[in-house]
Amino acid sequence: MESCEHSCPSQALTDEVLAGRMAELNSAWQLLDESPKKICRDFKFKNFIEAHEFVAKVAELAEADNHHPDINYGWGFAKITFYTHNAGGLTEMDFASAAKIDVIASACEAIQTK
Repeated sequence: MESCEHSCPSQALTDEVLAGRMAELNSAWQLLDESPKKICRDFKFKNFIEAHEFVAKVAELAEADNHHPDINYGWGFAKITFYTHNAGGLTEMDFASAAKIDVIASACEAIQTK
């Protein structure tokens, strides 16, 4: 996939399109109905180093795609939040990045928490 620098649409997705994208995404992702709309997912790990290693892999992906989530992490947890700042909401790139993070999480044996 191209980096956000080259492919992010200038407009946020409509509510109708968002509903479809959410249905396609891992159900652990939550749509935050705020302004701007965002998607987020919580991850749980056995310890700090597993959380840190996961976040490092997410950071590498973000740099490669030039699309950077908000990341909060600490001992045994990480929270990833996406929205496209210059679009003022969610774009296709946010959903593509979230799906890639799900692959990373599977490899890290991350456990979803609510």
